Amino acid sequence: METAIVRRVLLLLLLLLASAGDATAGGGLSRLERRAAAEVDRNAPAALALLERAVDINSGSMNFEGMRAVPPRLRFWSR
Repeated sequence: METAIVRRVLLLLLLLLASAGDATAGGGLSRLERRAAAEVDRNAPAALALLERAVDINSGSMNFEGMRAVPPRLRFWSR
């Protein structure tokens, strides 16, 4: 139950951040900033899917297998 709540809160926060970026993407941004914003927008669906899969892993304090399963999935994005 708590995992579902955390998952929904994280997804809501990401969606809010993404929509805030869309609202400011046109006015006053440099060419480089517009390119960066477009890249973020282009990769947002994949990032949200990765977050959803990571949050769905049972990684509670005493679930050591789950705790070991999360970091490898996130390393892909840290390169």
